[in-house]
Amino acid sequence: MEDLVQNSESGFWGVSYQYQFKSNQSLEGYAALKEYNQLLGIDYQYDFNLIGNNLKFNLGAGTGVNFYQMKGLDGREIFLTGIGGLNYSFSNNPISIFANYRPKVDFPSFDVLSTTDIRVGVGFRF
Repeated sequence: MEDLVQNSESGFWGVSYQYQFKSNQSLEGYAALKEYNQLLGIDYQYDFNLIGNNLKFNLGAGTGVNFYQMKGLDGREIFLTGIGGLNYSFSNNPISIFANYRPKVDFPSFDVLSTTDIRVGVGFRF
């Protein structure tokens, strides 16, 4: 599944690819860009069917790195994130929509009050 992702806090737009390796289990890799910032990450997600195979609730966790440049500062921030969300796949159609909530912890600052991502998007199955 390939879809658009957005980091609402920083306005990142990007692309992700999700590989379902077992029934209701998947790995997702993503890359996003904004001016002088780059975001790379990988997630594990487990789906729970709510209404047939169309509406699913998912839980998971992931990790990633944010490379940034700001007025003379070059750096990177490693983060861990939890995932909770919904995914709706349209019957007989390769298109789906999703929304998820992603609280995260940044390192090395160990900022547990770090920004949280809310992602919404459209997916397409190959």
